[in-house]
Parts: sequence; C-alpha cells; structure tokens
Amino acid sequence: SCDLTLLTYDEEDGVWQGEFEIQPSNDDDKKGPRYKVALNGSWDENYGANAARGGADIPLMVNETTPVKFYYDHETHWITDNYNTPILVAMGDFQDQLGCAANNDAGCLRSWLQDSEGSGTFRFITTALKAGDYTIQLAKNEDSTNTIGEIQTFTVKADGDEIYFGYDPVK
Repeated sequence: SCDLTLLTYDEEDGVWQGEFEIQPSNDDDKKGPRYKVALNGSWDENYGANAARGGADIPLMVNETTPVKFYYDHETHWITDNYNTPILVAMGDFQDQLGCAANNDAGCLRSWLQDSEGSGTFRFITTALKAGDYTIQLAKNEDSTNTIGEIQTFTVKADGDEIYFGYDPVK
C-alpha cells in the first residue's frame, strides 16, 4: 500500500513502469534486497520471478545508489527491471500497426521481447501485422542508438500471420 513505489500505466506502451533510486543498503530484514509486484495495494494478487503468481522475490543488488526502472506487463505478468535484465524492443517499420505512435521507436514497448520464464531467451509474438515486407532491429534499454546486430528484413505472407521475434544473448 506504499504510494511511493506505485508504477504508472503507460497508455502507449501498454506496460506499467516506474523509476526509483535504489540504495545498496536496502536490506532492512537482512534477507537481501529484492522486489515483486503487488496489485491494487494488496498482496492478494502479486507476481514475482518468472511471472509466477505469488512467485519468488526477484533479487536486486546494487553497489552504489542507482536509478532502476521497473516494468510490469499485466498481460504476461512479467515484472522486471533494467538493472538485471536488458529491455529489448523489436524496432522497425511495423510498430505503428501494434499501436506505437511511430515506427522505429525504441521506447515503444508494444514490441518488447520478454523472458517471463527465465530461460534466457527473449521473445515477442504478434498476429497484428498486415501482409508485407518489413525491417527490424533490436534496441536495448529503450535507446535507438544502442542496437543489437544489423537491420533484418522479414515478410508477413498474409494479414494476421503469427510472427515470432526471438533473441538468445548467448547465441
């Protein structure tokens, strides 16, 4: 019920977000710094590691005072932060079809690749694209100058085809 840690719903992104200064000594109960998301000011519905309802706390150890942005997707129940996890966005000339205000927008999380299972592989799946040829590049941490790999092209053969975007940071 602490109003100081409320996340704000971003209408364009469709994701709850909030940035907070995290202190290295944030360990009052000596169990280690950690977090999870509690909905509607109560622990009745909460999500932790691997998007599990009532799931384990997520560790968050910082060595110095650090601004950390937290993200919660109510559709997948994934709660994460940009300190422990790269925030990967499929940036390209298709994003307006997903509800983004503009294409090639690294800050629009409607094409956010998530690893809600904690497998190490990030993915985004959509059926919202119309038939056509498109370009894509992964942007890291909502920064269009921080990209991974080269621009790729892909084809959607028919309106509504399921399109899978995946990223394995090891491979």
